[in-house]
Amino acid sequence: MLRGRTDPELKPGELLVHVHAVGMNPPDWYLRDGYKTLPPEWQPKVSFPLIVGTDVSGVVEAVAGNVNGFSISDEVYSMVRFPSGFAGDSKAYAEFVTVSASEVALKPEGIDHVHAAGAPMSLLTAWQYMIELGHDVKNPLQLHKHEPVPLEGKTVLVNGAAGGVGHFAVQLAKWKGARVIAVASGKNEKFLPRTRRGQIHRLHQDQARRCCP
Repeated sequence: MLRGRTDPELKPGELLVHVHAVGMNPPDWYLRDGYKTLPPEWQPKVSFPLIVGTDVSGVVEAVAGNVNGFSISDEVYSMVRFPSGFAGDSKAYAEFVTVSASEVALKPEGIDHVHAAGAPMSLLTAWQYMIELGHDVKNPLQLHKHEPVPLEGKTVLVNGAAGGVGHFAVQLAKWKGARVIAVASGKNEKFLPRTRRGQIHRLHQDQARRCCP
C-alpha cells in the first residue's frame, strides 16, 4: 500500500529541505547508543525511537514566508539543530527535514551533495579550533576557554591529517599562511591535500607504538 508523504511542519524562519545526502559523525552513533559512553551525570535524556543525524545536503523544497535569501530549488547544506538537538531533535537522517535558515548555506557549485554533506560538522570543528570559536558556551571538558591564534607564518602539525577534521585543518592552516606538517598513515598519503608549503609524514604502526606506547 502506498501512503501519502507527510512532511515535517515548516515553522517561521525555516526551510524544508529534500535531503540528497547525509554525513555521519560521532554524535550520531553516540546518540544511537543513548550516550551510554558518557559519564552518567553528562548523559542527556534520550527517548526512543528517534531519528539521528545532523549533517545534510539537499534541495530547498519550501521556504517560510519570513525567510529571505533562499528560494525553492536552491541546493544547500547544513548542520541541523546541533548542539541544541543533540538528544534527538536534529532528525536529519530523513527524506525531508526542516531547518532554521540561519543554519543553512548554499552548496558550492564545485562539489556534489555527497561531499557537501560530509563537510558541516568536521569543517566547523576545524574552523572553531583554528580560526574563530564563534560562541561563548563553556566546554565542560576544558578548564580554560579555547582561543584560536593567528596562523600566518607559524608551523602547524596536524595529526590524523587524512581524517574528517584533519584534512580540513590542513587546508585551513594553509589558507591562513601556515607551514603545515601533515601526519597520517602511508595508505592515506594520496588522499592528503597537496600543498606547496608543507610536509607529509607517513606514520606506520610500528612508529606509532614506539612514540605512543
